[in-house]
Formats: sequence, C-alpha cells, structure tokens
Amino acid sequence: MRLPCHRRRVCPRIAYMLQDLGKNLYPTLTVPENLEFFGRLFGQDRAERDAHTPT
Repeated sequence: MRLPCHRRRVCPRIAYMLQDLGKNLYPTLTVPENLEFFGRLFGQDRAERDAHTPT
C-alpha cells in the first residue's frame, strides 16, 4: 500500500462497512443482501452496485 501505483489499482476495489457491534448490519440479511440494501440506501443505482459486487 505504500506505492501510489498499487493504491491506484487496488483502492477502488476496497470498501469499508462499519459493523459497530452489529448495530449497522442486519443479522437477518446475508452479506450480499446487506451490501445491496446499503448500496440502495446511499443512492447507488443498479449498474453501480453491480460494478462493485464481488464475483
């Protein structure tokens, strides 16, 4: 991570989601469902959510 070229290549593929002792993630949802929910909550359209969904 110390090399700028590495950060430029890797950082756009990294996301951070606070768990905060379970207060932010919904335990009844799967990980993909939580990501979908919060993506919609923060205004990401379908194409953007799909582009950032790991395969």
